[in-house]
Parts: sequence; structure tokens; C-alpha cells
Amino acid sequence: MEQDMSQEKVRRIIISDLVKKRNSIIPVIGEDTIVYKEKDMDKEIPFQEFILNEFQRKYPHVAVDNAALTSMKDRGYYGLSLLSQYYNEQGRFLDDFMDFVSRNASCIKLKDEVLDFLVTFNFPIIITTICFDIIEQQLKGRIESYKSIWYRLNKENSTLPTRCVYHIFGQAKDGSKWVSDEDLLLTFLLSHNHKEYGATGLTDFLKENEKKLFVLGCNLPNWLFRFLWQPTQTGRNSNLKTTQGYWINKEKPEDSFENFLKKKNFSADEQVKEILVDATKLLQEDLKREAEERSSMIDAEEHFDVFISYASEDRQIATAIFEALKNMNVKAWFDDRGKGEITPGQKYWERIENGIRHSAHFMPIITGNWMQKLTNTSSLKDETIKARDWLAECSKQDSTIQLKDFSAPVIIKGSSYNGVAITEGYVEQVASFGVLPNTLFNGIDMILFDEKDYSVFEKIKW
Repeated sequence: MEQDMSQEKVRRIIISDLVKKRNSIIPVIGEDTIVYKEKDMDKEIPFQEFILNEFQRKYPHVAVDNAALTSMKDRGYYGLSLLSQYYNEQGRFLDDFMDFVSRNASCIKLKDEVLDFLVTFNFPIIITTICFDIIEQQLKGRIESYKSIWYRLNKENSTLPTRCVYHIFGQAKDGSKWVSDEDLLLTFLLSHNHKEYGATGLTDFLKENEKKLFVLGCNLPNWLFRFLWQPTQTGRNSNLKTTQGYWINKEKPEDSFENFLKKKNFSADEQVKEILVDATKLLQEDLKREAEERSSMIDAEEHFDVFISYASEDRQIATAIFEALKNMNVKAWFDDRGKGEITPGQKYWERIENGIRHSAHFMPIITGNWMQKLTNTSSLKDETIKARDWLAECSKQDSTIQLKDFSAPVIIKGSSYNGVAITEGYVEQVASFGVLPNTLFNGIDMILFDEKDYSVFEKIKW
């Protein structure tokens, strides 16, 4: 009884920590979070079991003993290696694998509890060993879109935009290598540990921002920790000189990988599903309560001095501007914190439109990332169009609201787009071509901000 109570206590602590410390957590998604299910199927089956079934169906003459079948279904990349050894007829294993996936893409998905967890927690970065863009595709339309980052063999991997799914073992497409067997896994591991081609963008981000990894998928083997764990755990100010990776010293049994995992309290917990479901429910309840509190303020027609609009990749500088304005007693609508914060499950566009309509100024933070999104289909472009339409509505003669100097664009000094420096003249020129809303960016006094002199915001008549 005491043991059961102890396990339940640990489970509750894990759930509580996931919710309270969600801003410091980065999830790692393994292949065993993927399932296959057709519409008329009573239950889903594991992804690797589906792949095995397809090979057995295509090559019925290949004899496989029960032990090998179990390993193929349950042992991650080792299982893939066995698959390739048995079914690699005339070197077509990868082609067959890709064909099975592409023809059944609509039936391959994340487990429901994993998908709900990712949607609710809305992580800035998701790490995965999955070589297909299943996660991004399933999240599309549920929350703000993620960019795909694919680890490349023998190439630099330093770029890491926020809001991305990082595929640490490459991409399953023609002409690209991805981990399909033990030999290629070793090649990837050596590449990850190479100082020039390692996943430095990812590991530096995790270390410098003191992020903690939350591993989903019990079949994630020790290679994940070997290349990723050590550089993220050495600390931001550590003087430890180490290549990426935790390599076992065979001369010291106490440093064996199993003991290492025990020291880190890592185990394949059978209660993972329960933990995900309960943590998701708890956070949804917290977010709903916070949203109701904020919505009541908006419903009471609380007004803001400025609505801050920015590309998600520029969240850091946008947050700094928000904090600077707050210190100036300027009330800003900002979707990352404060009364403008938007959380998963809320009516996203309704909140944004209310924020724009209740703000005296519209402040886009202009960078190369911002230009990229404004010149393509994006939620940021839709947001800017809403601001343009609101200004047009207020400019009508019979409007009871008259907005003066509504647009207050901020150009981040040193920004460029497609190799061209972003200046006030450049923005106005692009607006004159109709690429940007003319009323928001042409003939408007813009602010040139160099990330040091916040006094430039004092020039605005708040």
C-alpha cells in the first residue's frame, strides 16, 4: 500500500511540475508515439507493427521466426535493422518503406494523448527522432505552425529558429539520408559528435536557456542521451570542455549507461499515458480560468495604448520592447504575457481582433522574419490585414472612433530581407507596390530601434 501511495505521489509531482515548469520543458518525441489506424479499425496499432505487416504482405515467401518478429515490432532501430536484413530484396528496402508510408499517410498519426499534450502546452521547440513531418502536419491548424528542421550529415546545423520541430536524424525523402539501420545510426552518431557538424544550434539553445528534456516514447534508445544529454546538462556557465555526447567508459562499470539513467531518474514509465492526459487536463483548466479572467477585462472594454505585432521568431526582442513599454507605464497588448496573452484552446482570432480594436496604436516589429511572413501566407499577415481593416473602419466619416497615428512601425536596426537592408524607405517602397498594407506603412513615421536606446519609444504620443 505504501509503495502504491509513493508511486501515486511521484506521478502527481511529475504532473504538477509539467504544468508549473512548462516554459522550461522541451519534449522529445519517439517513434513509438506514432500509430496506424484506418477508419473502420476497432483499435490503432503501433507504427512499426504496421510497417512489418506491409512487408509481410508484399513478401509472403520470406520466413521470419517469432523472436525476430517481436524484435522488429518492439525494438526501435534494431527492429528496423532486422527488417532490412530480412526484406531488403534487390536493395529496395527504403523504397518499399517510403511507399508504405506515402500510400497510408492519412492513417498514420500521433497518439491522441500525445497530440493533445503538444497542442495544449504549445512548446516553442519539439525534438523528434521521427524522419517524417507527421508532428507538424497534425499540429497545423490547431496552433501556430511549426517549421521543420532536419539534421544534415556533414553539414553545419547551427541555425535554430524558434517554433520548430527538430528532426535529429534527418529526413525520409529521396536524396536525403535518414536512420534506417544500425550502421547508418552509427554514422549519424559520429556526425552528431563532430564539433563542426554537430547539432550545435539545438544543444546550445537547450543549454543556454536551461531547458529540460521530457522524453515521450519508451523505445528511445541510449543514442538520444549520448548525443544530446551531456551538452545540455553541463550548465550555462560550465567550463567543462566536452564533445557532444555521453559515451560510456567501459573501464568504470559504475558509469554504465543503465546506472547513468538510474541516477537521472529516467525510466520507461508505464503510466506515461495517464501522466500526459492528467497534465493536459490540469493545464487546460488553468488556461481556461486565466482566459476567462482576461476575457472579462476585454469584455469590460479595457483599452490599451499599443498592440504589439511580431514574428514568433522575434519573440525575444518583442518581449524586451514590451517590458520597456511597461516600465514607461505604457499599457501594451502582447500575446506572450500580461492581459493580452493567448493560450491554446482560446478563440485565437477573436482575441487578436479584440486587442487591435481596443488599442490606440498598432506596432509591428519589422525584421527579416517579419518581412518573410508578411510577404507569404501566414497568421501574422492575417493579423496585419485585420489592423488595416480596423483603421479603414475608423476612418469613415460616420465612425465614432477616430484613430490618429494608429500605425507605429518599429524597424530593428541591422535587419535585412533577401540581402536588402530594411530601412524606412524600403518598407514604404514595398508598401507602395501593394505588398504591405499602404495605410499602415506608407507615409508613416517609423521608429528605428537598435536594441539599446529605448528612449525612442518616448517620442510616441501615448
